[in-house]
Amino acid sequence: MTVSAMTSLATALSGPLVEIIDNLFTSEEERAAAKLKLLSLEMQPYLAQLDVNREEAKSTRLFVAGWRPFIGWTCGSVFAWNYIVAPLLYWIFLLMGIPVPPIPTLGLAEITPVLMGLLGLGGMRTYEKLNGVEGNR
Repeated sequence: MTVSAMTSLATALSGPLVEIIDNLFTSEEERAAAKLKLLSLEMQPYLAQLDVNREEAKSTRLFVAGWRPFIGWTCGSVFAWNYIVAPLLYWIFLLMGIPVPPIPTLGLAEITPVLMGLLGLGGMRTYEKLNGVEGNR
């Protein structure tokens, strides 16, 4: 089972389980302890992913530790092309009197979810850098 599948399952079950906990336990201490255990179980997929990320960051192999930076640079290149390079080239060609068809742009609809996922994981990479964990030694 993948991390996202485990996370989805835990999220889907948490609401009904909290209701069952409220009905099953009578004291507030028992309810709080059971809810804490439930939250601990919900966190397991995230903790497992953090372990995977940590091991990837420790690797000295380019294809293990370097895939995230590669995807980040690729996404950054697409944004740079679409919003800086292509418009400037088009403008320069127009100023020079060179007739050009519109310069093609790259697919942002496909790359944006990838970039957003990487930016979400960027907090972990910042944490690693602040703590001296470098994957590309």
